[in-house]
Amino acid sequence: MVEIDRIDVLIIGCSPLSSSGLRAVLDEAGYSVQITRDKVARFVESSLAMATPRLIIFDGRDIDADFTICGTLRERFPTARLVMLTDDCDLEEVARGLEAGLDAFVEHGSAGETLVSAVRLVMTGEKF
Repeated sequence: MVEIDRIDVLIIGCSPLSSSGLRAVLDEAGYSVQITRDKVARFVESSLAMATPRLIIFDGRDIDADFTICGTLRERFPTARLVMLTDDCDLEEVARGLEAGLDAFVEHGSAGETLVSAVRLVMTGEKF
């Protein structure tokens, strides 16, 4: 099992209910979580002074279909791992997302254990 030292996780653009659930699951797994209610694009524009999180989880319903915001997040936070919550993980979407810099896709409504497994995997440098 991967040793967890308090990892700074930033959750962007998720609903209050989703954010609270994600925080509870990740807190229980030993992660240090911050939440912003900003939409992803607005967050990127306003985050210039923010310290770099080690992991960013964001709602895929909040981004352009062409994944340009993923490239922007990757440029702004080059060492952070990027996990997108999505409604559907079809192969074309996964390929475009990975090409744009995503590290993982997790479907909305997945069990907490699935999210924690994805986070642990991407924090070791793998894709999910």
